[in-house]
Amino acid sequence: FLHHEIAHIALRHTENSASEWSIDEERDADAWAADWVLVRGDPPRDQLRKRAIGVAMALLLGVSRGIQTGRFSGVTHPRDFDRLYNALANRVPPDLDEVWW
Repeated sequence: FLHHEIAHIALRHTENSASEWSIDEERDADAWAADWVLVRGDPPRDQLRKRAIGVAMALLLGVSRGIQTGRFSGVTHPRDFDRLYNALANRVPPDLDEVWW
């Protein structure tokens, strides 16, 4: 979550209203943060697995909150379950079963 907020600064995002632009900026910040945590430095497989499990657990908090409340975001931020999938897709190989379970 901290890397996501740092990404807004690094990407020079500005605050704006709840619009398509803000959702696009949130997606960009999510991708920047996921790349920094999961891809930066091309970590060995074992380290990638640990990092990916940490990212998945953190994002699952939002998904579980959405299940409990019936709100999955989607107005100013991407839906929580989309954020979870998009953080892992193309960054974590499908055979890292512990992450994808």
